[in-house]
Amino acid sequence: MKAGLISILFSLGIAAVCCVSGARADDVTAPGARILVVGDSNATGAGQRSQQAWTMRLSRSTGRMVQVFGAPGASLATPFSDIGDVPECIVRNELGYGLHVAILALGTNDAATPHDAIRDAVDATITATRAPWLCLLPPPVRNATQEAALVQVRQIIQDECTAHGAAILDGTQVLTLANLDASGVHFTKLGHMKMARAVRCAIEQMHLPPP
Repeated sequence: MKAGLISILFSLGIAAVCCVSGARADDVTAPGARILVVGDSNATGAGQRSQQAWTMRLSRSTGRMVQVFGAPGASLATPFSDIGDVPECIVRNELGYGLHVAILALGTNDAATPHDAIRDAVDATITATRAPWLCLLPPPVRNATQEAALVQVRQIIQDECTAHGAAILDGTQVLTLANLDASGVHFTKLGHMKMARAVRCAIEQMHLPPP
């Protein structure tokens, strides 16, 4: 993927703004009420109906608007291939709406990404906003070679996020291989349910002030 992630999102119409049906308008539009997810195909619900994605489930369970910057194949290095589109869009989103929390849900597609590039990408993303961050470490994958490489990727993401004071949620402690579909990387319906519950719990444990 040559172009920046965000330009691809909007040109393909992949970016999703998820509003919870039944939520009061002031709940989802109040300053600081929004949740931002920077993620890959699992954040967009690949292999499932979009309403089954963990991000949509998170929106329904929290009563907050969840905006997803995500695309199939997205990696930590890819969004920064042009001019740092992701950090710039995060800044615009925060200035326009305010953020309750931002969630970094990338890394599964970074098995072959140079480690320095991963560090730089995480640093650029985390420092793009003063909003609190929750870093979701990549869940397990079925391919043994990819999984072996992801062990180091997870550690790098954890180290960088911890250095910036971000909260950590280890995807390997949330999902098992049984929660992956035939692709070996995409979540099943149950996998999305489990991830949504775990992310909501992690956000609650951050004890964030109300918007």
